[in-house]
Amino acid sequence: MPSDHEQLHFAEQHIIEIDAHIAAQRALANELRARGRDSAESEKLLHSLLESQAVAVSHRRLMLDRLQDDKAADA
Repeated sequence: MPSDHEQLHFAEQHIIEIDAHIAAQRALANELRARGRDSAESEKLLHSLLESQAVAVSHRRLMLDRLQDDKAADA
């Protein structure tokens, strides 16, 4: 099982990856709208990515809190 530090690293990497996907998907949705095309599916995917980002940020916060708690317990 990955350590808390490894899990924190995974969460941070996941956030970086999701941020890149969000930027690309947002650009695509904007381009579709600008061209008068249906952007509904693109916007649904963008919404799903934003939800995934929120989960990853929560995971990162959990790992940071856990590491802080461990540090306080060791002091």
